Amino acid sequence: MAETKMLAVPGIKCEGCAETITTVVKALAGIHDVRVDVGRKEVTVTFYPGATTLDAIQSQIRLAGF
Repeated sequence: MAETKMLAVPGIKCEGCAETITTVVKALAGIHDVRVDVGRKEVTVTFYPGATTLDAIQSQIRLAGF
C-alpha cells in the first residue's frame, strides 16, 4: 500500500526548482506521485515503502541541491 508524506523543502524558490525535484524524485523506484508547492516550499510524495524509503527520497532532494 502506498504512503503519502509531506516534506518541507525551504530551498524551493521557483517552478524550475519544482521541476528539478519532481524529476529526481520520480527517478526513484517505487514513486507513485510527486507534487511540489512552490509557495509553501513543500513536496508531497506518494511512494511504495517496499520499493523505496523516505530517507532515500530526502537524500535525492538534497543531492539535487535542496
